[in-house]
Amino acid sequence: FRREDMVGLPQKVWEHTMMSATNLLGLALLDEEYEILPGYDIVVDIATQLGFQRDGYGTTYFGEPTFMDYRLFTLNEGIYLHANADTTIVTKLDLRSKEHSRKAKKEQFKLDIVFGEDNLEVTMLHQFNTIWSGGERGKNFALFAVPNSTHPDEPDSVYAEVDINPYHNVQQIYLDEIEMLKRSFIKKRIRRNYSVDKVMMRKVKDNGNLTTSEVEPSP
Repeated sequence: FRREDMVGLPQKVWEHTMMSATNLLGLALLDEEYEILPGYDIVVDIATQLGFQRDGYGTTYFGEPTFMDYRLFTLNEGIYLHANADTTIVTKLDLRSKEHSRKAKKEQFKLDIVFGEDNLEVTMLHQFNTIWSGGERGKNFALFAVPNSTHPDEPDSVYAEVDINPYHNVQQIYLDEIEMLKRSFIKKRIRRNYSVDKVMMRKVKDNGNLTTSEVEPSP
């Protein structure tokens, strides 16, 4: 973020990057050649819009990002956004041209555009949920789908790889289904950002125990 590199960008971008922790996420629509469609690349600031940004944001150099390491997954024809907070959190996104705009339903969030043209509409289809399978230190989970071998017309089963060292651990999860935890339980996590407690309490439902690989990975 050198000054000479930032000087030509709008003031709104400066305010989000120069004096604060960065929580920005860039999204774009691509054509068949994987090139960005002109006018359909944007930047959003999810943490600030949802009121989850940590204390100090916008006032010091020491503000710590609430959400880090964004990843996108396509599962069962849906787009899921995965991020690291105090644990691993996930939501489902809807991306569409403004020409085909839809009104957000209850508990959905249309994301404000920080940078880019106003052609792409991004909606969180539900609040972030938390994948607790990896425990209070879990992060950077790989999400993947496995076809249903007995009922091929049914949606794929979704799994999270919640640990890789010293063995691979995976668990079947239901990203859009939750059970509510008590606030006393989530206080076990390593860091504390009280504003995201309501996300941490939204535990993604899982199916049974972890499956552990039989072979230890090579060094």
